[in-house]
Amino acid sequence: MYKYLVQTVGMEYMKAFAQVAEGAIFTSQYDVNDTNELSVKFKEAFKSKFNKEPNLFNALGYDSATILVDALSKSQELDATKLRDLIANTKIRFSNRKFRI
Repeated sequence: MYKYLVQTVGMEYMKAFAQVAEGAIFTSQYDVNDTNELSVKFKEAFKSKFNKEPNLFNALGYDSATILVDALSKSQELDATKLRDLIANTKIRFSNRKFRI
């Protein structure tokens, strides 16, 4: 858990908040230890490209880009209203969950 937290907020923050954070429990939408096939593929591809483990923000950025790419691939033009509607109807399976807006 601490390794993941350090990756998310950085070691300097962990050191600064070590005393006041003792015993704190954190939740996250991304689990770096997830064994789901899509999660493992995402983690391996990220690590291969950036030479580090992905964190929550990397996973959320990937999910956001996936939603946008999906909507753009279904659009015939760059119309904001049509893209908004396509995004609103997005149904995608992500690395560790199914997604529906």
